Amino acid sequence: MLASLDPLGLPLASQVVAGNEADDPLYEPAIKQVQNTLNQEGVLYVGDCKMAANRTRAAIENSHDFYLMPLPATIITPKILDSYLASATNQTIKPIFRDNDEAQEIAKGFEITEAVTGKIDDKTICWQERRLVIRSINYAKAQEKSLNKRLKKAKQEIADLTRSRSGYKCITTLDLFWPAVNDILKQNNVEGLLEIDAIESTIEQRRRSYGGKPARIETKQVLEVNIQDNEVAIDATVKRLGWRVYATNAPTERLSLNDAVLAYREEYIIERGFGRLKGKPLSLTPMYLQRDDHATGLIRLLTIN
Repeated sequence: MLASLDPLGLPLASQVVAGNEADDPLYEPAIKQVQNTLNQEGVLYVGDCKMAANRTRAAIENSHDFYLMPLPATIITPKILDSYLASATNQTIKPIFRDNDEAQEIAKGFEITEAVTGKIDDKTICWQERRLVIRSINYAKAQEKSLNKRLKKAKQEIADLTRSRSGYKCITTLDLFWPAVNDILKQNNVEGLLEIDAIESTIEQRRRSYGGKPARIETKQVLEVNIQDNEVAIDATVKRLGWRVYATNAPTERLSLNDAVLAYREEYIIERGFGRLKGKPLSLTPMYLQRDDHATGLIRLLTIN
């Protein structure tokens, strides 16, 4: 695994490490390597949400540098995101354009300032962090498409529970129906988005005489199921789609809302270069190297731009 961090166009620090470790602890050594190489302050480090560990952010703040990364769901819970969105107004939400071209709106967003505290060894660090609440237009559309697909799939699976099908047992009692429904809603991540009613009843079916059995009337237990969208809950969910919270300690004059979005989108991602190592002509697949330093050297050679 190649742990990398690109300080917004400045030299890249990288190292080959074991693939059985978490990425979070790898950022701080990489940052220190860049700092020792550049020997200057005010560098902006752009990374993914794994760089958002409190200690990493505190270390960057303590070194008088800047960071920009999305915050993970462990920090920005749905409750916190809802509180951020509730505080926004039409005046505070600003459009974000590609390359400052007002004809190409790619997102919209606003920002909130939070006081953050972290520890570096025995030293407590306190600073003001800008939380950039951004809604990507394309990301929101993709999420809404996924939501509609999951809703359709869940409704079909629930309807199939009470339908006779080859190889499947038809559910005819409520005590078996509701646990199965709850599992389907959870698996499709659409809990609370559907209104489901089910009524248990019996019907009589007339059977003709056959194979020595006389004509008769059989009683059969069935479930009548009605499924509807919970429009209020779905609308509330759709309004939250596409939003993501980014964090930076850079001042506005150094990194505006628009520039922050563009900087993150243009972030150098080293994994993109690994595609050249797969398949022809630089395939690593048929190569077998016994020594780690040989593998490291070969990968570094092949990844030279």
